Amino acid sequence: MQNNTPIYSQLEKLIKDKILSGEYKFGEAIPSERKLAETYGINRMTVRSAINNLENQGYIVKVHGKGNFVSSPKFKQSFVEGWGFTSLLRERGIEHKDKLIFSGVEEANYQLSKIFGVERRTPLFRIVRLRLGDDEPLRLEDTYVPYDLFPGIESIDYSVTSLYDVFQANGITLKEFRQVLSSYLIHDFKARLLDLEDDYPVYRVTCQTMDQSDRVVEYTVSLINPQKTIITTSLK
Repeated sequence: MQNNTPIYSQLEKLIKDKILSGEYKFGEAIPSERKLAETYGINRMTVRSAINNLENQGYIVKVHGKGNFVSSPKFKQSFVEGWGFTSLLRERGIEHKDKLIFSGVEEANYQLSKIFGVERRTPLFRIVRLRLGDDEPLRLEDTYVPYDLFPGIESIDYSVTSLYDVFQANGITLKEFRQVLSSYLIHDFKARLLDLEDDYPVYRVTCQTMDQSDRVVEYTVSLINPQKTIITTSLK
């Protein structure tokens, strides 16, 4: 390990690459701190720093008295980037799949009329999808868009088509995302879809998407499986 990157970061990347490549498999123990220190000629404290970072990122889990084990893969989502879910999965090399739960026209209630700045009972198009990554249920999305903006929107297969591709096809340029993160106790059919027990706490993210005219073109409520997803943020 010889470059300007800190040694613990080099070891962290090396172990992460072995996990992602499948050399270190889910549920298996990685080499002990002592073994890693001997193998790479570094001290135990350096190894421990790398292991702690990998644990914080969700790649490994520590089991007292037994060692460090490869954790279930988790989708890493930054809270400060846009929520084009399909493109995010593509960028991370995760196979994406959607299960369409519902799509159709609904009238705006009081809350939705305020969000979109329209009259009550204005037609909106609603899409409810279960989003999967590598066949694992990651999030349940409930989305509304203005019906009049997208001619023929009801004929699109949203189990295979990205909503943001629909925006692009209709000449809509996205400008801003406003998001709110909270917790939510999931239950009933929503819990079943995410493979969770009733009253299990999940991430709840609401997102309003604006175009260049500051018009709300999308409102989505996402219930996110915390067993499969890490939400990050950064300040600059």
